[in-house]
Amino acid sequence: MSRSNAEFDVISTLGGLKELGPLWDPLAGKFPTPLLSHDWFYAAASALHADDELHVIVKTSERGLRAAAPMVKRRRNGFTSLEIIGCDMLREPSGLLYREPSDLRGILGRLTAPGLPLYFGPLADPILVAELSSVRGVDDRPGRRIRAANSPWIRIDGSWDEYYRGIASSWRSAHRRARKKADEAGNVEFEFHSPGSGNFDALMAEFVRVEGEGWKGRLGTALRVNTAARRFFETYGRAASAQGKLRLAFMRVDGKAVAAQFAVECCRRYWLLKIGYDEMWSFCSPGILLMYAALERAFSLRLDAFEFLGNDEPWIKIWNHRLHRYHSRTVDPSAGRRMVSRAVGITGRIRRRVLTRLARRTRKG
Repeated sequence: MSRSNAEFDVISTLGGLKELGPLWDPLAGKFPTPLLSHDWFYAAASALHADDELHVIVKTSERGLRAAAPMVKRRRNGFTSLEIIGCDMLREPSGLLYREPSDLRGILGRLTAPGLPLYFGPLADPILVAELSSVRGVDDRPGRRIRAANSPWIRIDGSWDEYYRGIASSWRSAHRRARKKADEAGNVEFEFHSPGSGNFDALMAEFVRVEGEGWKGRLGTALRVNTAARRFFETYGRAASAQGKLRLAFMRVDGKAVAAQFAVECCRRYWLLKIGYDEMWSFCSPGILLMYAALERAFSLRLDAFEFLGNDEPWIKIWNHRLHRYHSRTVDPSAGRRMVSRAVGITGRIRRRVLTRLARRTRKG
C-alpha cells in the first residue's frame, strides 16, 4: 500500500487487496448486489489479471472505508487505461463503492487526475452514471447513442402458480412437451446444492463438464477451455460457498447431469452467473426445464427477485420479466484516443456477435 495523501491509498498488490476484506464488505453492503463484494473483486483480480495490473484506489477515515475504485491498469486499444477489475471479461454490472456522494466525487477526482482513459461499464448505479456525465472527456455527447445493456429480472411478489398461469399458453405447452420427452428418456431430478468444503470440487467439476458440452465449448468461452475464467469461478465459488451463498443446480436424467447453473443467493435474490447444458439432450430443452425449476424454487422460498444477469436474450422471452438498464461510460480527455477506441470497440463487438451466432448454429453429433 503506497500512501498518496492523508486520505487516499493505492493498492497495487493482491496481498493488499486481500487485507481490505474486513473494511470492504461493510461498505459493499450499502449496495444490494454480490457483484461489488470483496470476494468478487479478489477472485477476479487473482484469476483474470497480471500481478502488476492492480490499481485499487481507496479513501479511508478513522471510521473505516469511505470509497473504493476497484481498478486495474491495462493496455487497451494500444493505450494504457484504467478499468474496473474483471469487467471486460465477466461483463456483469459493476461500479465504484462510496459512502456519500462527496466520497464518490473525491475518488472520481483521483481517477481522472492522471489523464488516462477510463472504462466503466456496464454500470448499475444511476448516481455514478450521473456524476460521470459531468467529468471532462466523458463520451456521452448529445445526440450520440450510449451503449447500454438490458439485464432481465423477475420480481417475486406472488405465488408460483399465479406467475406460471401468466406465461403464454404456447410456452406452457412447450414446457409440458419438453418435460414429457425428458420423462420418457429416464428418471428426471432437479438438484439445488449449497456446497461445502467437502463437496465443492466434485460439484464444480460436474458443472464445468456440463457447461462445456455445447456452443460455449466451440466458441472457446466455456470454463473447460477458458482456464482464466475457470480459475475465477472456482476462486469465487469457494468464497461464496464458505458464506453459504453459492448454489450449484443440476437437472439429471437417470443420474446424469444434462443441465447446470452456477448462481448465488444474496440480498434475497437469486443471481444467475453461469448456465450450460449438454447438447445431446437438446431434444428435451434441459436448460429451459432447469430454469423453470429454479424459478419455481425462488417463488417457494419467497425471494424478492430472480436476476438472469447477462443480456436480454431471445430465449428469455418465455418468462414475463422486467429489464434493468445498465450504461457503459468511457472517460478520456484525448479526442484522438476516443476515436481509435470507438472504432476498435465497434469492430470487436461485431466480431463477437458473428462468432457467437456461428457457434450456436453448429451443433455436435
